[in-house]
Amino acid sequence: MDLNKLFNISDEVILLLGFTGPIGRQFATVFAESGCTLVLGDNSENGRDLAESIKKMNRNTEYIRLDVTDETDVRDAVSYVAEKYGLISVLVNNFSARPEGFYKKFEDSELGCWNEVLNVNLSAMYLSSREVSKVMMRQGYGSIINVSSVHGVIAPDQRVYGGSGLNSPAVYASSKSGVIGLTRYLAAYLGKYNIRVNSICPGGVNPGNVDKGFVDEYSTRIPLNRMADMEDMKGPVVFLASQASRFVTGQSIIVDGGQSIW
Repeated sequence: MDLNKLFNISDEVILLLGFTGPIGRQFATVFAESGCTLVLGDNSENGRDLAESIKKMNRNTEYIRLDVTDETDVRDAVSYVAEKYGLISVLVNNFSARPEGFYKKFEDSELGCWNEVLNVNLSAMYLSSREVSKVMMRQGYGSIINVSSVHGVIAPDQRVYGGSGLNSPAVYASSKSGVIGLTRYLAAYLGKYNIRVNSICPGGVNPGNVDKGFVDEYSTRIPLNRMADMEDMKGPVVFLASQASRFVTGQSIIVDGGQSIW
């Protein structure tokens, strides 16, 4: 297989759930640029407008508003895409919750917030993966890509947050670690159906509006001496969606500039 075919995803039907955040926008953009058939699912108020801007890059783009935690919503959305396009080649699960109280210190955190975050960050990935895997089993192939975090691999260094009032809470690390566990389970379970399941674990990402002092402090903990920018997320997701990764499954692709090796 030549190089162009290895990374060519123009014939794929890609379902991207969660695309209105900084990383999701980059996923949507690179998929649109590839020429694939792209279905964007989200529950954000600006989802439709953003989808329209993506559609200007690729007319084969469609938007579905859905709640990823609602079983009926997810089942109906997956059935709609499969029936309309005949297949779902790639599922990208890229969603997370930051409800009120998310950034409270551990000793002040509340069970309601914990449960809400787990419901979105982990349970919803189980739900969408379950429904899409049924389609992929029938068609005999597929790629599921779950977005985790470097904090699913290593514990966050709380010192970097200083007195900002922000932190990386226990529920975030726990849910993202759970995503990696779910990914490995599904890779083992679905492998016989030629379905690959992998996760992407981004490190700290600077979308361009992060306080410079924080960026400088965070960067001292990264061998490449910088936070990730948006462009850094495009390559890994295309790799996992394409035939270039056809023998890669159950893996966590850590995109952190080397942060996790220190």
